[in-house]
Amino acid sequence: MDEVAGADPAALAATLLGLSSAELLGSDMQAAQAVVAATQQVINALSAVQLLGIEAWSRRAGEEIAADRAQWDAVNPGRAYPGPRDEHEFMDADLAPLLHVARPAARWPPPPPTRSPAGSSGPAPTGTSWSAPASTPG
Repeated sequence: MDEVAGADPAALAATLLGLSSAELLGSDMQAAQAVVAATQQVINALSAVQLLGIEAWSRRAGEEIAADRAQWDAVNPGRAYPGPRDEHEFMDADLAPLLHVARPAARWPPPPPTRSPAGSSGPAPTGTSWSAPASTPG
């Protein structure tokens, strides 16, 4: 796994995507661990790129709102701007479809799971619960 730690994420991605299901399922434990570590390294690198894309979107949306607000203020002095206060007011609506998440799922934290009251005739609770991750991936 030492070779995975310092490897280029693009090279790792190409190697991983070139593996067949049969090759992966036939891997010994050490090779399987290396695949898991390499895959995580690629995911982390892609998440960092995605984060920069989201930040760029946020900055451009903020600039558009500032320009619209300035134009509004010039034409309507003293009147409240009727548009969004900032990009966060519509970020989930714009980016959720690109991320393939339902708009309510884009909220953090998600709502707690619904459980049937004790003694009800509804389905029994599954016992699964959600908890926030200890830290965000970097």
